[in-house]
Amino acid sequence: MGLIGPGIISLIIFVGVTIIASVGFKRNIAWSMCLAWLASLLLAGRNIPSYAVESLKAGIINEVMYPSICFCFMAEMMRRTGIIKRLVTILNSIFGRIPGGAGYVSTMASALMGAVSGSGSGNAAVSGSITIPWMMESGFSDQLATTIVTGNATLGMSIPPSTSMFLMLAMPAIAGKCEAGALYVACLCGGMYVLAYRLLTVFYYTKRYKIRAVDRSSLLPLSEALRTGWKSLLIFFGVFIPLALTSGPVSEWLSAGPFGEDGVGSIDMMIWIPTLLVLITVLEGRKYLPKITEVKKWREIIVGDIMSYPAVGGTIIFSFAGSEVMTRLGLGAEMEAIFANLSSMPALVTIMVVGVILLILAGPLNSTGTLVTMGSVGFVALTSVGLRPATALTIMLLFAATEGCVPPASTPLVIASGISGLKDPSKCFKDLMFIYTTGSFVIATLVGVGILPIL
Repeated sequence: MGLIGPGIISLIIFVGVTIIASVGFKRNIAWSMCLAWLASLLLAGRNIPSYAVESLKAGIINEVMYPSICFCFMAEMMRRTGIIKRLVTILNSIFGRIPGGAGYVSTMASALMGAVSGSGSGNAAVSGSITIPWMMESGFSDQLATTIVTGNATLGMSIPPSTSMFLMLAMPAIAGKCEAGALYVACLCGGMYVLAYRLLTVFYYTKRYKIRAVDRSSLLPLSEALRTGWKSLLIFFGVFIPLALTSGPVSEWLSAGPFGEDGVGSIDMMIWIPTLLVLITVLEGRKYLPKITEVKKWREIIVGDIMSYPAVGGTIIFSFAGSEVMTRLGLGAEMEAIFANLSSMPALVTIMVVGVILLILAGPLNSTGTLVTMGSVGFVALTSVGLRPATALTIMLLFAATEGCVPPASTPLVIASGISGLKDPSKCFKDLMFIYTTGSFVIATLVGVGILPIL
């Protein structure tokens, strides 16, 4: 018990209050974390005023705020421009001719959405709005279509980039220990394993429920799909350009030549990836958007979209503020002391313990809340048993990505069931837990022990 100090107590209070407020009193996660932050501040005693100011400052000026809000705006632009629909049309021309093709396309669409966004909820909303009706027309039941889209929403965070990835890199205990480029490549490898498993899951469902191929009359030839929608593929340059400039041979050439190391080092992926993705989305789909002179229509779009910002921004502010309070109360030192006493624990056991804790938290919290609560602690635990930083962060992201598959709270499930019209979404949790969550847990564990290699 001597190892349990105010830092760990503040962690327990923060998690407990967040769960009680969000699950028990049905408050949104931003308000729940605000209450949790206030509760954890009580342990600061006479330092409450200074801790409150400094922790709020840490939350407000954190560098992850911009990409988080930008991703929200990008998801809205994607919806309005229909860029994902054009990408799905290309996939449909490839997979639509095989049994269960709509399920495969839904899975690939979620992966594509994950590669340019990072939101599980946004993933379910954008890809689900297109593929759920199509799956139901192709022989999938409303429950099965809802389950597939909800399970695939985990690809939103499993495949980089994502807000949670940038959030982890910005944490005090992690900052400087892993380059963004290295983490991106490692997460991409982990995400591809999850994607392969998701495709196998669709294959299993197709055989189990005897689902047939899509009517060929509704499919476009691949050449025509590419001719009409090839510009939608430009969205991936929003990721590839910053990645190429900050890692690999192009980065090395620029560092040794025209830009210099300082110039290349000043390229911030957290700024440029969401910025380029928004610009490309708007340029590619500009004909579907109001003209620049139609101020009233743009105001309606921005005002309507901005309503989601307080929840996102509030979650980030109070999650980082709470993290700062816990750090000042000594959480990092206390956890390091605990894991130093458990250093003889096998790596497999440590990985599974961290994974189970993240899964438990993912039920009532979203991925951001889960990783802010356990990110630093889990990172210290995993690296203390020999995992390299990029691997440790990758498997934590894979564990936390299951937020939509774990009861009681699941925003992706609520969104998907709203699209499908499923009356009782709780029916989906059996498959979401035993097929989707278990699969992600096993993949993350195998990545951690090195059986599934990542770069």
